[in-house]
Parts: sequence; C-alpha cells; structure tokens
Amino acid sequence: MDLEELFADAPKEKVEPVTIGGKTLYVRGMDPLRRSMFWDYYGHSKAQNIPVPSYVVVALGLCDQDGGPTKSSHETNLRILATRNGEEVEAAAGRVLELSGLKKGALEEAEKNATPAGAPVPVPAGVGSRKDRRAAAARSRKAPRRPVRRA
Repeated sequence: MDLEELFADAPKEKVEPVTIGGKTLYVRGMDPLRRSMFWDYYGHSKAQNIPVPSYVVVALGLCDQDGGPTKSSHETNLRILATRNGEEVEAAAGRVLELSGLKKGALEEAEKNATPAGAPVPVPAGVGSRKDRRAAAARSRKAPRRPVRRA
C-alpha cells in the first residue's frame, strides 16, 4: 500500500485568510505534528501558570495559500508574529484553534499528553529550514573553551 497514492485524492485542509498588520496570511488546522507541538507548548505554559502565547498558535497553523508549508522557518514565524498587533494575532489564533477542532475538552486532553515541566520542547527533525538547523548546530558547538597554552 502506498500512502501517497492513497491520499492523493483526499480533500485538502481548509485554508482561511487572516489579516495581521494589514497583510493577508493564511492559516489552517494543525496537522498531527503541529498539534503535538501545541500540546508540548501547553504543558510548559501550564507549568508556569500562563496561557500558550497566541503568536505560537498562529505560527503552528500558518501555511501558504494552497495549504502547504511557508517558506520561512517556524522560528522565524514566531519571531515575526511576536511583534505584531496582539488583537489581530489573538483573532488569528482563535481561527487556528477552531480549524484544528480544539474546543471544549481540549485542555483535558492536553493535560494527559503534556510534556513534564522543565523538559525541553522537542522539535522534530525536518522542522525549520536547513539554514536554521545549521545555525542551531553551530551555536551548540560554540561552547566556551579553555585557552591552549603554547610553549
């Protein structure tokens, strides 16, 4: 069985336009990977007794006009959305949650699936651009080193 052939004619996710800062962006419901990331964010936020930031929810549902992934990385999307109009981002986050089917009962499910407090939020391989992954790898290698004494 070939899953690509099986799902080739499946209906696409519903994509909706939202306006943030006078610009039209497109959002859709979160796929299973993004939904898992949402639950992890929720677990960490709950441990700190704060809600998941709305710009995180929008970034998880962000897509292109056809429902495909955006050209920018998730980290870049987070950085940009965090500086935009709060009311507009909040409204867009509501649309993403609604399209994802996260209504009543979602928080109870999140509590069952949440990552324990203090654990790092996993970012699956392949999420983010190659450039972002290389930069992250370079940062992790830049540990302080002792100077070498030469005689």
